[in-house]
Amino acid sequence: GIRITAPGATQNAGAIFDNVVFFAFPVGIHFEKASAWSVDKCQFISSSRCGILVENQTSADSGDSIVSNCTFISGTAGDGIWYKSGGGLKVIGNKFNSGSNTGACVNLAWNGISNSGVLIITGNSMENHYYGIRLTRDNDITTTFGNVVIVGNEIYAVEFGIDSYGFPDFLDALTVVGNNIIVNSSALAGCIRLAEIDKFLITGNLLGGSGGTPKGITADANCSQGHISSNLYTDLTTNLEVLATGTYIDLRDERLLSITNVSLAADADADTTLYTVPTGMRCVLTKALLVAGANANSTDISIGSVATPTDFINTSQLDNLDAQYDAVLLAPVPSATPATLKSYAAATVIVARVSAQAGGATNNLFLFGMLY
Repeated sequence: GIRITAPGATQNAGAIFDNVVFFAFPVGIHFEKASAWSVDKCQFISSSRCGILVENQTSADSGDSIVSNCTFISGTAGDGIWYKSGGGLKVIGNKFNSGSNTGACVNLAWNGISNSGVLIITGNSMENHYYGIRLTRDNDITTTFGNVVIVGNEIYAVEFGIDSYGFPDFLDALTVVGNNIIVNSSALAGCIRLAEIDKFLITGNLLGGSGGTPKGITADANCSQGHISSNLYTDLTTNLEVLATGTYIDLRDERLLSITNVSLAADADADTTLYTVPTGMRCVLTKALLVAGANANSTDISIGSVATPTDFINTSQLDNLDAQYDAVLLAPVPSATPATLKSYAAATVIVARVSAQAGGATNNLFLFGMLY
């Protein structure tokens, strides 16, 4: 392929590649001592090692370069982009594909001799590689990398959508937002696997499996200061796995779990299913809101597991539901000695039990809680 370099302790700056096809090279472009370059609308076909090798041997923190609107069609091995050094890389709007590949679409394998950061990966389509995005460093390197932003990508990976292979004090400030990640392989597979990361935000992603026994998000004992919230999990054996108590994951997003019609009519002395805890998750209920369809002021209700329908809300009188659209808040009463709540296991069925009924057949019960 083409190697971009410079003599001695200098570096090449401002190289531009536009609409170039690289076919069957081990490496399409090797930025060896380079910064502030751009690669746009190029094709990298059948590269055996990588389409683009990014480094700056002159200054590991000097980069500010961009790869955009390119196509990477790899062989059975190798990476699309192999990122070793040079800060400030943007990977935007590219297509990565392979028939069957053991490499990564974007592989941060840091070996810079100084600390650096800023890797922005957004709007890409990544398919049929072992890794979608891999974040790691060489074994003999002690420098750090920070500020990785992964937003709005489509990733279909064989084993890991996003994977950080842990090295202490290496990677911090990771943001993963709004990605569609599907994986298909063994029990080791996962949409997002985190190790040794300080400060991370993972929110608003669609995470799923397509065969095999993949997991959604895993975080090891050395991750810290994280916030995981509002992700959608589908067809996974485990949605969220905290491997040790030392891992800090903030799941403060209380959410609306269900809206269910609960009959308070004279013949309704029975349980109504409100919610089933998803596979791989636990659930803590926080409150319920009941909106009446008619006068129900002689009705009693309780909420809890199907085995113990009073273990969240004990039997409560609905004396204040006097008319249509009246509403009551059902929640444990705060006190100097806090009420005991339950953490319900996956597959637990939550029900409302109606007794001493005297109301209408159409009443909406809004159930709220937290999943972790």
